[in-house]
Amino acid sequence: MAQADIIPGSSNLYIITYTNSEKNTFRSATLASSNGVGKPASAISLDVDPNQINQYTDRVLYNAELSDLKQPTVDYDPFSVIPPNCTIIDNDGDCEN
Repeated sequence: MAQADIIPGSSNLYIITYTNSEKNTFRSATLASSNGVGKPASAISLDVDPNQINQYTDRVLYNAELSDLKQPTVDYDPFSVIPPNCTIIDNDGDCEN
């Protein structure tokens, strides 16, 4: 399987991966942050063909695609708000309770 390397640069990224290049079947959702909240700004690698990825900088568009794929949407800005049921975000972007 191919691998996609993504570098957030100056924009926070909402990333959806799909099981096929037609992008009609959801596989996973990932965040990549440029500002240190959420996932670190360093490159992330996804074990998926680059043709099976959509990247969004706008949460509204990201949520619209998640909704179309019958997946839960994000009702808060994960790049500026600590997730519900999370006490602190560690340096790797993971929730610590």
